[in-house]
Amino acid sequence: MVQCGADECRHDHTAGVRLRRRPVGIYEAVHGLELYAGPGVELEKHENFFVIKLGLEYAFAIANDWKTGVAFGPGFTKEFNTWALGISVARRF
Repeated sequence: MVQCGADECRHDHTAGVRLRRRPVGIYEAVHGLELYAGPGVELEKHENFFVIKLGLEYAFAIANDWKTGVAFGPGFTKEFNTWALGISVARRF
């Protein structure tokens, strides 16, 4: 959130919790290296954003159909663009 007064603007990054939900399609280019893409919505206290997410993930099998991975990629909205670095836990079905 950005708060602006007569002389200054202040960014408050602790103003609320962001909730993100998005289905993604995943394509395994080579063993362990996956490309993903999908639409989503970021829900915030004052405004919601439609998001397009793209990324690259390196995944490791951990047990049966479970895997964990490290992901990196951009996100695009009408208002702003982001970059994300994340850790995932997933189950194949």
